Amino acid sequence: MDHLMWENSTVKGGIVVGILITIYSNKHIGSEKYANSFFDIMFDNGLEIEKIGLFEPVKQPFEIEDAIKMWTKQEPGVYDFEPNKMIGKAGGMLGKGKGFWFSTTWWLHPNELSMNYLILHLNNKLFNEIRKDNFTLFEELVDRIDAIYGYVTETEAEDRQH
Repeated sequence: MDHLMWENSTVKGGIVVGILITIYSNKHIGSEKYANSFFDIMFDNGLEIEKIGLFEPVKQPFEIEDAIKMWTKQEPGVYDFEPNKMIGKAGGMLGKGKGFWFSTTWWLHPNELSMNYLILHLNNKLFNEIRKDNFTLFEELVDRIDAIYGYVTETEAEDRQH
């Protein structure tokens, strides 16, 4: 994900500068319902997604049908030590636009809850342009992605914590 982060971000002293919105959910966010909710929120907030992909580099032009297919694409994804094999499914995708990038990753375990997440990074310029709407954007993501936890932080602060 380094390439995606660096391309749309300001770098200061080797640290990516910007704002991270991170959302965690124990719901299966790999469904079409959550994909549509996320894309609706992005467009309703004027955040036009330009490129999407399942891995770096993100090159495919955004088309809603392709984005939903990527978001919901399921692959073997949960390793279980008991039977020594993959069980469950996993998925995720990446995307970017002018001044932002996003990443989502989800797991669907057949017997247990999984922690799934969505990260949205806004560079400082975009964050300041939509400053009055940032809290609304965060609230919408928390509500429509059925979050159990979420936060907004400067990337510099998060880098110090991890």
